[in-house]
Amino acid sequence: MSWKAVNSAAASPLVASAGPTVTGLKPAEGPPIGGIKVLIKGTHLTGATAVDFGSSSASFTVKSAGEMFATAPPGEGTVDVTVTTPDGTSPVSAGDQFHYVATPPVLEELVPNSGPEKGSDKILIKGHGFTGATAVDFGSANAVSFTVNSPTSITAYDPAGAGTVNVTVTTPEGTSAITAADEFTYTALRAKVEGISPKTVAAAGGATVTVRGKHFFEATEIEFGGVPATSFTATENSITAVVPAEQVGKALVTVTTPVGESEFKECAGHVPCLVILQFAHPTITGVSPSSGSAGTTVTVTGSGFAIGSTESLFVFGTAHATSVSCASTMECTVAAPAHSAGRVQVRESVKGTSITTPKSPADEFTYN
Repeated sequence: MSWKAVNSAAASPLVASAGPTVTGLKPAEGPPIGGIKVLIKGTHLTGATAVDFGSSSASFTVKSAGEMFATAPPGEGTVDVTVTTPDGTSPVSAGDQFHYVATPPVLEELVPNSGPEKGSDKILIKGHGFTGATAVDFGSANAVSFTVNSPTSITAYDPAGAGTVNVTVTTPEGTSAITAADEFTYTALRAKVEGISPKTVAAAGGATVTVRGKHFFEATEIEFGGVPATSFTATENSITAVVPAEQVGKALVTVTTPVGESEFKECAGHVPCLVILQFAHPTITGVSPSSGSAGTTVTVTGSGFAIGSTESLFVFGTAHATSVSCASTMECTVAAPAHSAGRVQVRESVKGTSITTPKSPADEFTYN
């Protein structure tokens, strides 16, 4: 007990400074493992130098003369919580008793509370009593992994699953009770095709292409224009497939998973990356005129040409034609590129492939 002088012009008698008191705890109970935050109410708490739960010291923060917070240390049974200041230690009273009880953890919220069936997404679990957690389960399956951030927070990665399951947290004090707050719903996401490489292959089939996109998890089939791939291997975002034999033209690529087919249903102009162009092996049967100079407009006839200037590539000897326009798979109009005088072979190939027309007398062009 300390003493201080009463301010007076006359004599200055000494009076005792009031020591701290503890009048209430909230909560007044917690798990034997400790770790929960306890609000201590009382008087004259300012300047506290120690807080003890029985014989165990606790970390604390003073909020005001009437309130402070302490983190309960591990313990058992019922103990008195005392606060020590320079003016003394609070006396034992009914209001300072803290009860250690084996209380299972409580799960209050999942963020997010849904995710794709493939699992492995990060889920924040909120609640209390998480200290010392030994397991986090999604239904009957263990979380891929989890980290206890604090007594009120756990970060977990969900396992693969389906439907709605209850998430539970287990600590040495027990397992959290099932409530509506712990429900996690697995969402079935439809596959989405976003790109194909290469975009052009021969109609005979056998080419290997890579299909890029999302939600290919557990893909059961990939089709090109309704025809199943000869074979394929899939990951979550990529499929490598061997293209089957096809008709000349365009073929929509669809991926089927347990959820159903990928979302696009037709080859539309606004989704060109979802279209694979199939062409027969090209041949040249005529070049007209068969002679000329750079810039001469030449009509090339044959079969299996790639329709559209973005797919066909014509070469005069070693020089690429400066413009290409294919009205059909049997006729293209090109501009002869600059080249030295003499006779050259005209060849047509499909961009992105090794497909090229075979040499023949019909494909010759002579530069004057």
